[in-house]
Amino acid sequence: MERFKFYLAAQLGYRHPNDMLDDLTPREWLEWQAAYSSGAITLDGWQQAAVIAATVQNQIERIVAGLSKRRGSFDEPRDYLPQHFAAAKKQTKRNTPKQFQRKMKALFSGTHR
Repeated sequence: MERFKFYLAAQLGYRHPNDMLDDLTPREWLEWQAAYSSGAITLDGWQQAAVIAATVQNQIERIVAGLSKRRGSFDEPRDYLPQHFAAAKKQTKRNTPKQFQRKMKALFSGTHR
């Protein structure tokens, strides 16, 4: 249940599971546990990985945008989900490997174009 406690806190926007538990009644917590135990709630590794990937990419984009004084477009977690998860995936312009290489070089060399 420890893993579920952290998962649920993150999904509900809490800083820590203890903060979430302070806000829930014992009955509400038991209902959440029952829903999880019944399989109604699953810990989706693909979605967790997609959130991490989008966060890292967006941070890189913010840094590069700040260096070049331009505004970038930011990715969403659904942009990193496998196709069978992304039926409503929006079409975004992806960086080519060459563009990504130039951005990383500019980022770490202190120059920008």
